[in-house]
Amino acid sequence: IGTAATESAFKSLSAGKQILHLATHGFFLSTGCQPEQEALLNANPLLRSGLVLAAGGSGQDDGLLTAEEVTALRLDTTELVVLSGCDTARGAVEAGEGLLGLRRAFHAAGARHVVSSLWPIEDVATRQWMLRFYQSRLQPAAGVARSVRTASVAALRERRASSLSTHPFHWGSFVASGF
Repeated sequence: IGTAATESAFKSLSAGKQILHLATHGFFLSTGCQPEQEALLNANPLLRSGLVLAAGGSGQDDGLLTAEEVTALRLDTTELVVLSGCDTARGAVEAGEGLLGLRRAFHAAGARHVVSSLWPIEDVATRQWMLRFYQSRLQPAAGVARSVRTASVAALRERRASSLSTHPFHWGSFVASGF
């Protein structure tokens, strides 16, 4: 939490956890970087996406946990990773590989299920959505995908009842992936 939520702390504490919930900023760098940076990102698309954590004291801990760094984690016992930040489901599309980003990286590290966002999200609505998600997830036989659906449908119904916009931007940002 806060300044203690460093990249190195996450890396050292994440192994062996059944559930990881990261409520932090996510990023995806599409295009438009400086030419030398663009060449690096094209060579390794897993550097395009990541999470922003607190920077530590060492040069190795810049506070940016990239998808590439996530692949090196040992998450074999992790059942669920929830990425409660903007753009955490985005990635670079590579022919023959699919989407390379945080979701793919957490699965490669061993996590069974990942819940992530397709676009920028609003804090208050996300907090409410997460509350609904975890309430549903605590019900007997409620899987991750069903709990994502339950939370999204509840948000949609609430917006309809309040005569607010029902555009998917407001209720459909989170998706589940896994096996």
